[in-house]
Amino acid sequence: MNPFPDTTLLYILSQSYGQDFFDYQKIAIKLNFLTVSYEMTNLLLSFAISGFFLSNFFIDFILNCGEKLFQKSNKKDIFGLPIKEIFLIFVLYIFICFKFLIIFIIRYITGNLFSETATEYLFEEINIFYFFFPLLMAIGVLIPKKFHKILIICYFVIPLGFNIHDMIKTNDVNLNIFEKVDIEKLEKTLKDTVNKYNLNGKIYQEKNDTGLPNGKTCGHFNKYIIFLYGRDPEDTSKICHGILAHEIGHVEDVSCLKKNCFNIFTTLVECSVALLTYTNILPLYSDKISEFTAFSILSLIYIQTLHQIIETSHNLVARRTEVNADKFAKNLGYGENVIKELFYLEHKSCLYPWNSNLYCLLKKVHPSLYSRQKWLLD
Repeated sequence: MNPFPDTTLLYILSQSYGQDFFDYQKIAIKLNFLTVSYEMTNLLLSFAISGFFLSNFFIDFILNCGEKLFQKSNKKDIFGLPIKEIFLIFVLYIFICFKFLIIFIIRYITGNLFSETATEYLFEEINIFYFFFPLLMAIGVLIPKKFHKILIICYFVIPLGFNIHDMIKTNDVNLNIFEKVDIEKLEKTLKDTVNKYNLNGKIYQEKNDTGLPNGKTCGHFNKYIIFLYGRDPEDTSKICHGILAHEIGHVEDVSCLKKNCFNIFTTLVECSVALLTYTNILPLYSDKISEFTAFSILSLIYIQTLHQIIETSHNLVARRTEVNADKFAKNLGYGENVIKELFYLEHKSCLYPWNSNLYCLLKKVHPSLYSRQKWLLD
């Protein structure tokens, strides 16, 4: 069954691609629901674990268990940390492992465990929780306490440096596979717009057609470069005019600058929260556990809860920039072109053109075509 009203452009396009389109969409509907399910499950389990380890009753219970378990041991501490506190951190890791197990079971059921996205997720989580964070904890134990705040600042300054680098670089693409677009061959509306935004000589088209229409805008501060991929699905001798209009919309909207500035802002907020936690909140736990153990637990809780919410909020800014770029393309008269070119891209990439807003937010992807048609065609 086609979910699009039979008067829409998306309905006409979906009909033109035949039965294979609908066969895939039946599977995609289930995958969409299951994807949202495991993302929400991940978030809810993270908050549940955090609730347990913020509870004084639960902390006392685990500490007592650790004390009884190691009461016969001659060694009462490791690197200055009491064994019962190490046991507390170990139990937290067990809970996190259990959460990962549940999520991976759901991913396996959906058949998405070994997809590219799922694999990236898996290695990212392993690196954060089982390599990078324990390494920071080890450094924190070995260095004097007076350097702990410097360690916290360094943790946030490093990604901040990458964001600043993103702001000043003009491209990260191999120019050898691209060629400059001759703007004289563009339609008058596009040619005038390119000249208006000083983009002449800054628009590149890939030499060998990949068959997947797409675009990318790089740079800031009037140093923009636009890269175009694929060709017009209806006329492969032409570039994708709709996608070009959309990418120029990103230049007009200074989208790259907005997203990177927001990333820098949230990084500074996270750094401030971490320093505030270390300075003002840790003393509240001083009668039960050491400040270092308390900070380690609070940091793990923060990484798997609040940090996830902040990461998701980045997509709200990205979504707004996509809407603005789409409206810019529509105002130039290329709204229908954008729909046709992106529909072709999503069909060839086996993507789902009417994902829910919740799915797009959780998966940090662009708004669905079903949503975008509202401001591209109306």
